[in-house]
Amino acid sequence: MLKSLETWRDYKIKATDGQIGSIDDFYFDDQDWTVRYFVIGIGNWFDDQKVLLAPAAFESVDWGAEMFLVNLTKEDVEASPAIDTARPYSHQQMMKQPPTYPWPPIGRLGGGLLNENLVGMHPNSIVETIKAEKQATETAATPPGNSHLRSATEVSGYYIRARDGEIGHVEDFLVHQETWAIHYIVVDTRNWLPGKKVLVSPTWIKEVAWNQASVFVDLNRDTIENSPEFSPQR
Repeated sequence: MLKSLETWRDYKIKATDGQIGSIDDFYFDDQDWTVRYFVIGIGNWFDDQKVLLAPAAFESVDWGAEMFLVNLTKEDVEASPAIDTARPYSHQQMMKQPPTYPWPPIGRLGGGLLNENLVGMHPNSIVETIKAEKQATETAATPPGNSHLRSATEVSGYYIRARDGEIGHVEDFLVHQETWAIHYIVVDTRNWLPGKKVLVSPTWIKEVAWNQASVFVDLNRDTIENSPEFSPQR
């Protein structure tokens, strides 16, 4: 099933020993168009602290309560890598020296919301298992300086640049809830007034350029305008 990333924003996070924070943003890879990390706000009015959690930490979701259940304690969540969301992720200092995460990249896990290799394991066992896997897969780790991670919040609002000119902006992302793959971006075909919202596959995207606040699409404006229309009920 495809879900809108925007519908997950502000979903609460429930650790194994209680509730802690809520979803603030998502980081995705603009090469394989997969969500890599969730940005979790765990601070308060005086301390706007945010940390990163990988999808491997997520076990299930309570749609009625708008809450994700993770296989970590509150202390584990608080000890997760911190992130400075005041600066766009695409060009902040951590790109030069990425933090160490207690999970491998999702591409090496092979799972989605319910990862069969991790479900039911104690958090400490998960960490030990991943440490062992890391030793065997060190050379396959994401290289330092990876500049392809993007903030969904940052990219939302980027201009859509077609072959023959500009047409609207990025409105949202539709993600498969088991694989975390982005199947479509939702494009609002107008910038100043609400327009028609259509679905564009990432396979047509040539580049995401943060310095131009633009997404370049290898399609003509007419083709984008006539793409399948987005319905929130999809």
